[in-house]
Amino acid sequence: RRRDRRALLRLRTAARMKTIPLRRRLLVLGAAAILPLALMSGVALQALVDQQQRQAEQSTLDLARALATAVDTELRLTVSSLQSLALTEPIGSANADLQQAHQFARRVLASRPEWLAIALAAPDGTQLFNTGREYGAPLSATIERDSLAEVVRTRVPVVGKLRRGPMGRFGIPVRVPVLQDREVRYVLSAIVRPEAILRVVRQQRIPEDWIVSVFDSRNARVARSRDHENHLGEPPAPTLLALMEKSAGSEAIGHTSTIEGVRVQTAITMGQV
Repeated sequence: RRRDRRALLRLRTAARMKTIPLRRRLLVLGAAAILPLALMSGVALQALVDQQQRQAEQSTLDLARALATAVDTELRLTVSSLQSLALTEPIGSANADLQQAHQFARRVLASRPEWLAIALAAPDGTQLFNTGREYGAPLSATIERDSLAEVVRTRVPVVGKLRRGPMGRFGIPVRVPVLQDREVRYVLSAIVRPEAILRVVRQQRIPEDWIVSVFDSRNARVARSRDHENHLGEPPAPTLLALMEKSAGSEAIGHTSTIEGVRVQTAITMGQV
């Protein structure tokens, strides 16, 4: 009987020894079956996240391109209007009557609410008339002379930088040469209201939670889809400026912080005008 008990005890012990490794084996087999599935699911999930990220970046960049094109179109329309005006009597005549030209420019300005003023200047920058003042009234020196000098040098239209005028209002000078015998006799300018650029931005129907800004060539803010008036003429936020410098005059996309301190994904593209 003792032998039988010992044999039975040994059998039970052996059974226990065999049961424990079997459970472990089942766990290992289960883990081996689940682990590849988990890895594949993780890879697929990461691929989906990457795809959504690329789609979001592409959508943001496409909108930036569309906005840049729309702003370029608005400025080109101004250039075309000025070029037509430059060829029209009396501005385009060999012996222009500047007083008549001033009156004519005022009539044109009345039909262009997006312009603050029309001005005519000599190649040295001396203002000959400005529709904001009566003809013959004393005039201040031309503001933002760099763009005027560039027109004289290149004899092609130039869009200047945002500047505040004598009356304290911001404007963007768009200038074209008035040529005679292939030489620049005058420089004709239209001072565009920043609100004209803001109107172009809002016409794009951007999502309400997006923020769009337009800057000039010296990185002064010309328009902003949110709180425009309070940030007009300001520089970009530091993180946005860093991304703009990184883009080197082309396109870029990355993460920046808004003026309000909100972390956002930002796309940058440069206009052609």
